[in-house]
Amino acid sequence: MTRRLAALLLVVLGAFVAHAQQPSIVASVDRPVIHDNESFTYTIRAEGSVRGDPELGAIKQQFDVLASSSEKRVGIVNGRASEMTTWTFELMPKKAGEYTLPQVRVGALQTNTVALRVTPPPTASAA
Repeated sequence: MTRRLAALLLVVLGAFVAHAQQPSIVASVDRPVIHDNESFTYTIRAEGSVRGDPELGAIKQQFDVLASSSEKRVGIVNGRASEMTTWTFELMPKKAGEYTLPQVRVGALQTNTVALRVTPPPTASAA
C-alpha cells in the first residue's frame, strides 16, 4: 500500500511540475527599421524547458552573424520550477530591403516571424 501511495504521489508531482511551465518561444528585434551597414540585435527567448539551439540557416542567407551569446536561468519560487533561455544575435543585413525574418526552430518549438526594414544609408546633405 505504501509503495502505491508513493508511486501515485510521484506521478501527481511529476504532472504538476510538467504543467507548471509549458514551453513557449518568442523572437524579437531591438528596432524594426535600420539603415544598411548598421547592425541590430535579434533575440530568441524561451520560457520552459527547451532542448537544442536555434537553427539560423535561413537567416544566414540574408544576414551576417557578427556575434552571438546565450543565457539560461533556472529557479524555484514558491515551489514552482521555472526556466528561461535567451539567445542573442548581432546581425548585419547583406543589403537594403524589406525582410521577414523566418521562423527559427529550437528543438521541437518554432519562433514567430519578425518584420524588419533596412533602408539605404542616409546621404550627407549638401551645404
